Amino acid sequence: MREGRLELPRVGSLWCRSAGYGAPLLALHGNPTSGRLYRPLLEGPPPGWRVIAPDLPGFGRSAGAPHGPRALVPAVRALIDAISDGPATLLLHDWAGPVGLAAAAARPQAVAGLVLVNTWAFPADPRLAAFSLFAGNPLAERLEPRARLFGRIGLRLALNGVRERAELIRESPAHAARFAGAIGSERAWLEGLERRSRILADRPVRIVLGARDPLLGRRSLVARWRRLFPRARAVRVDAGHFLPLERPDAIRDAVAAVRAPEGAADR
Repeated sequence: MREGRLELPRVGSLWCRSAGYGAPLLALHGNPTSGRLYRPLLEGPPPGWRVIAPDLPGFGRSAGAPHGPRALVPAVRALIDAISDGPATLLLHDWAGPVGLAAAAARPQAVAGLVLVNTWAFPADPRLAAFSLFAGNPLAERLEPRARLFGRIGLRLALNGVRERAELIRESPAHAARFAGAIGSERAWLEGLERRSRILADRPVRIVLGARDPLLGRRSLVARWRRLFPRARAVRVDAGHFLPLERPDAIRDAVAAVRAPEGAADR
């Protein structure tokens, strides 16, 4: 694995990890994690792929304090532009779904395919909206880091049993609650994104859901995604929210399937 600072025009310096050789796979994390989310994939990259896993601004080892998810879109556009060895496949988890698709819709010619993991890109349904109201409590940002509402209750439970648990909790940024609250408050932006994302409907799309994720692993989300990407293939596996850490085998299978012939059965 290679890692270091990547300088991007009009964005600044991002910490970035990469591994493997071949077609570019841009692996983007959500809130409140970092590129460390993809450590298993970086330690064993899929054959024929070059995995690129940055820390987005304000997360992990990249500086910044983004005001919300929309503030990350220019950085992702710059990352896509910086990939010079052909169109990239985007691997998107959590908030990286909306952020990555917003960037991809502005650069469709630079996107070869999509792997969508426990994420969304449409207005929150009642269950997601209720989570946003709770976890996005503005008091959470004012609390001492070890006692943050979002980190203590949500992140600790979701990472139970995951090897990188302590490191990811330690890296959790103070603005984590701001992103949780944006799930509900960015409804208008998400409505527009749902329309714009259809420009990518002809790309190969694989959806991977963790069946133990009570918010983003539900079967109902498969139907919602297929309104955007009718040809998408989906699989639900035994995993929670942080599926790239729990089931890297499922991620590798989905990445390989993006370049495989159509026709594999859903599970």
